[in-house]
Order: sequence, then C-alpha cells, then structure tokens
Amino acid sequence: MAHPSAATRRAPCRHSSAVTKVTIQYSKLGNYFKVARRLADAIREEFKGAPIETELEPVLGSAYEVSVDGKLVFSKRATYRLPAADEIFYHVRAALNGGGMGVPPGQSRS
Repeated sequence: MAHPSAATRRAPCRHSSAVTKVTIQYSKLGNYFKVARRLADAIREEFKGAPIETELEPVLGSAYEVSVDGKLVFSKRATYRLPAADEIFYHVRAALNGGGMGVPPGQSRS
C-alpha cells in the first residue's frame, strides 16, 4: 500500500492545547546532524502552525532514533536504515490527533 498523497497528508489536524514533542537522537560520531536537521525542518514545514516542538539530541554510538511525545517511533538500530519523512509524519499526525500510534500505511500488525 502506498503512502497517502500529498493532499491527504496535509489534511487539517485536530490540535489540542498540548505541544507535541518530537525528539531526534542522532549520532555525533556518525555525522548525522545534517540528516536530523533536515527531518526537523521537514516536520516543521509539514505541520506549519501546529503545536510541535522539535529537539535534536546528539548521542554517542551509531544511533538515529525518533520519539514522538516520549514514544520511540523509529530506530536505526532496529531497522538498519534512516527513516523516510512520511514515516515520521504519520506518527506526528497521530499524536496531534490524539490517537494512538497505530500501524503506519503499508505495514501490517504482527
């Protein structure tokens, strides 16, 4: 199943008064700062005007992990790859809509 179209992805979100916090932990040693910064910029652009805070957190080792409101939603250690922005947008949108972190498009429940 393909990711939603750009028009669908930009559908309005029901915003609560709480701020959704996205934390991107990136490897200082792996030189992932630019990749992490691009993802943070893409999140802010995709959800312009939404109550979102992005934080870049340098860590040691080969980490590249993304958490939304304290819940780990992506781990390079587990997947051996970097995330596509749409994968992270899905989880941010779910948090903004007050929903749980369901199964992303294109994946099935185990």
